[in-house]
Amino acid sequence: MFENIILELINKYNNKQVSKEEILNDLFENAFLKEKYVNEIRRSTNIWIIANEVFKRLWLVWDCKIMAIWDIEYFWEMKDSWQNLVKNSLANIDLDKLWWYDLNWQWSEHLANTLYDYMNLYYNFQDNKPEIINEIIPCYGATDWLVMILDTLKQKYSGQKINFIYPEASFMASVSIAKTYDLNMISLKKPSKNNFFITKSQIDSIKNELKNSVNIYYFTTVWNPTWEKISENDLFELMKYIIKSDKNSIFILDNVYVWLLKKQNSSNMFERIFKDREVFERIIFCESLSKTLWTTGIRLAWIWIVNKELSLFLKKNIILKKAGYSKILDGLVCNLLSNLEEITKFQEKEFEFISSQRINFLDYIKNNFSEFFDFESSSNVEDREGIYILLKVKPEYNAQYIFAETQIIWVSMKLSDWDYIRYSFGNTDYFN
Repeated sequence: MFENIILELINKYNNKQVSKEEILNDLFENAFLKEKYVNEIRRSTNIWIIANEVFKRLWLVWDCKIMAIWDIEYFWEMKDSWQNLVKNSLANIDLDKLWWYDLNWQWSEHLANTLYDYMNLYYNFQDNKPEIINEIIPCYGATDWLVMILDTLKQKYSGQKINFIYPEASFMASVSIAKTYDLNMISLKKPSKNNFFITKSQIDSIKNELKNSVNIYYFTTVWNPTWEKISENDLFELMKYIIKSDKNSIFILDNVYVWLLKKQNSSNMFERIFKDREVFERIIFCESLSKTLWTTGIRLAWIWIVNKELSLFLKKNIILKKAGYSKILDGLVCNLLSNLEEITKFQEKEFEFISSQRINFLDYIKNNFSEFFDFESSSNVEDREGIYILLKVKPEYNAQYIFAETQIIWVSMKLSDWDYIRYSFGNTDYFN
């Protein structure tokens, strides 16, 4: 796929003095890569692949490193455990069920029960089981659930103005998807040096824009990209404050990373929400296995909302526009999560590894590249509950220059107070 780009660079720099910065800058400015890979992490990852091939063919002793999220190649002994989990799950799928449509419903009751039990590892549902099980809607990854939600809301509120409100430090892939729906996008600036969420005063500042509109609030409760966690009180009080003036507000909670919190922290985060019906019924919860069980390539996710009217509208829209949920994935998830004790042990080991590596990686950056970053204005990375590291770039540098100097893959983003780089954890032994 990239052979023409590789040959072009080899012909350009063969038998000439060249720096790695020149080659990487050429790749960043390559028109084909810019057009083909709108998603920056994919483009920068391919730049890494191409650059290393060019270095090798030019006999240059450089390499680009990658901190690839969930790349099990960096996990060594855990890779075997993961592969055994998935192989056993695939082996247990009932092949006799794969050659016909299930005309009763889009997915199995067994799947809904299985996902409920799994969620109870990080939430504390108590007596909500019958209600929640009936509202679980499986889908093919986080992108799929956001598209399904926005499709449905655009249809339900056709002809009305729809605002999509989000903190500027949000998962930009989701924001980019929302922008394709002709919504009124409202980005709220980082409130202060050490605060990446939003405040009540910011909601007040846009209240005129929210009138006579359908208002969708998109929050990543355990932050992508910052890895800051919204405190349970801040989250609940803000949502309560919004609902007080807007009874029709809708919240999309991107909870893909909630499992990675300790059980006490994750259950505490939603305890008040689950007990307050007014808030609870305004939330579309978005979940995924892709980050907690390394199933990004398999695409396993689901959404749920206890608001019967909105849930029914979602289901009708999905059934109308989508084929039935894959029976292979249905069976895979049920078998994969059949032994929650085994899953819990695996995830605890995984959590211990990625949490420690995150701290090790920050130490690596501070020891080798501290001149590039303003750590005081970066997200907090002191505790071990985390994956990402979001670092503020000093004004005299830019993200592309830092990539050329460090050769470490990143996602860059521009916030109101300057450029930031989000690093994913990796196996820091790779740098030794």
